[in-house]
Amino acid sequence: MFQIFFVFISVLFQVIPNVFGKITFITTETCIIDTDIWTVYSAHFILVNSLTITVLHSADHQNELNEFAESVIQNINTYNHYHTIFTIKIQEKFVDNIITTKQHDRCFRSAVVLERRRINEEDLIKVKKRTTDSAEGYLIIAWNVEMLLNFLDENYQLMLPKARATYAIIFATEQLENDLDSILRHFWNDYNIVNIIAQTPCTCDGGKIFVHHALVKNDSYWGIIRNYTIPEVLNNSKLIINPLNDFDRFPLKVSFFERYPTLIRDLPKFVTTNPVYSNLNFSKGFGGLDGFVSGTLAKHLNFDLVVDENLDNEPFGRVLPNGTITGSLGDVVNRKVLFSGNGRFLMDYGTTEIEFTVPFDADRFCLVTPKAPEVPRWKTLFNCFKIWSWFFIFVVYVVCVIFWYFLGQTENITRVVYEIFSFLVGIPSKIVPSISQLLFLTSCLMFNITIVGIIQGSFFTSFTTTIFYQDINTIEDLVQSEIPVASNFWFLIQDESDLIKRLKEKTVKINGKILDSIAYHRNVAGFNRKQNLELLVKTEYMGTDGIPLVHIVNECITSYFIVSIVPKGSPFLIVFNRVITKLFEGGLTSKWYNDVAHGLISEKRLKSDKDNEFDSFSLYDIQVAFYVVILGHICSILVFFCEIIFKRYFSN
Repeated sequence: MFQIFFVFISVLFQVIPNVFGKITFITTETCIIDTDIWTVYSAHFILVNSLTITVLHSADHQNELNEFAESVIQNINTYNHYHTIFTIKIQEKFVDNIITTKQHDRCFRSAVVLERRRINEEDLIKVKKRTTDSAEGYLIIAWNVEMLLNFLDENYQLMLPKARATYAIIFATEQLENDLDSILRHFWNDYNIVNIIAQTPCTCDGGKIFVHHALVKNDSYWGIIRNYTIPEVLNNSKLIINPLNDFDRFPLKVSFFERYPTLIRDLPKFVTTNPVYSNLNFSKGFGGLDGFVSGTLAKHLNFDLVVDENLDNEPFGRVLPNGTITGSLGDVVNRKVLFSGNGRFLMDYGTTEIEFTVPFDADRFCLVTPKAPEVPRWKTLFNCFKIWSWFFIFVVYVVCVIFWYFLGQTENITRVVYEIFSFLVGIPSKIVPSISQLLFLTSCLMFNITIVGIIQGSFFTSFTTTIFYQDINTIEDLVQSEIPVASNFWFLIQDESDLIKRLKEKTVKINGKILDSIAYHRNVAGFNRKQNLELLVKTEYMGTDGIPLVHIVNECITSYFIVSIVPKGSPFLIVFNRVITKLFEGGLTSKWYNDVAHGLISEKRLKSDKDNEFDSFSLYDIQVAFYVVILGHICSILVFFCEIIFKRYFSN
């Protein structure tokens, strides 16, 4: 059981630039830590503004370790005064029942006086930013490797709170190189810590800095420990950094599952003819946006994708009420893989054990409903105007009748009504108008030309296009309709507004594909990613006449950025983000998606054109014209009989 005592010491010294004098550091009877050692550490902690020094104590060697730790802290404070501003926090940790079984000799040296050296900070900072995004540093002081391992086994999170922070280990006694190799590999394999160095400053070998280069291939495995002398590090500070710019064909496990159209095995022929997409070796044969992004990461960083294909029913995965995590999300949380290649929404998934890459795309969740029914052909004439337009046309007609009644030469209201009707519809009439009547009839003629032109245009439109009733275009319209909603993605909707709650109340469960029910049975609505819907409508749910079978509602439920996920504390997140950012800013991610989508659409249309013959106009398409002729004939026959009856019975 740990007993933790925190002692906070804030040491804020002003930077004294251009000070390159000679400094003698504090010494003890057993250890000397000279100036150049702390120049190396300042290079290692160059991005750090808060340093936590952790001293690991046990019953054995407590006094000696205290003396050593005090010497280290005093020398850090002295160097800090001349070099930079550090906020230092010191904490001591105690653990019981640790018995050290190895004894090592210690090397006694005399004090040395060395001249401070300047490092190339600009280049060093540029390289360090590839591996860390934390301004916190941690210096661990331990008696030996065995003691450190015991502390890590108890609770490693107390000493290693952030995987991408900067760490250093100082051992008070001499350690075998195999032990140092083992502990540094342990930090990499179990805790994903790549920014770490180790030193044994109080031994005859104390002038060496030990570094584990995790991504350097050594025969059949990756990872090699190297040690550098202080002059070597001072001449080239990058030696103690893992730059993560070349993975040396490191086998990186990634989770993939096929998802149309962003991760597919068979690209359309229109795409494969392009040399850019002809070689899918780096993405292991997978194409689409997600495949191209993963393949570009593998090619640029020189690692080998080891695909763990996820075949779960819910391949994206989620956290179930009992705490179980399914799908590729579970693979990442459990560190079965180091990267999930399928893009997903940037949202809260109910776990803190993942981290997101920078976004490389965006999408929206939109509702999809059955396409509104087609307007019957016989209603074309009435659909050329809205109901209010017809009403105002009738009002204009009534007003014209009133004007003509007062301007005309007859008081027969029936004749006045007929004359105005003939003027407005273009029926020839025998009349010699006065000047005032001429001006009035001119306005009626202009009105006639406008209305008749619109009606003729409506006929032309009806012959060349298919007219539908009004589609559902808002969430409120769908809520008020009688159409239920079916979807498997409600757990992704985090909007708790009243409108969304009312929409959820209409939820039903159906068997089979939801889009099939929407398109062919027309008895349900649903929602999905807009990019998916737009592509599926053009490739799968298009009628033989080229009319979509479903309608995407204009108002969407929510929108998300598209990202990939890595395990929490992944050392690869920063370099992945650098590459993905360049791809996104260069417009490559949108181009890749559009190229694949257009290829799939073109391939589908080419196949459809071969199956479908050209359709010419039929009687069905021009039935309105026949309806008008028949109606005119009926009216003329009725008028003819009325004239006969009128002449026979009312002529006298």
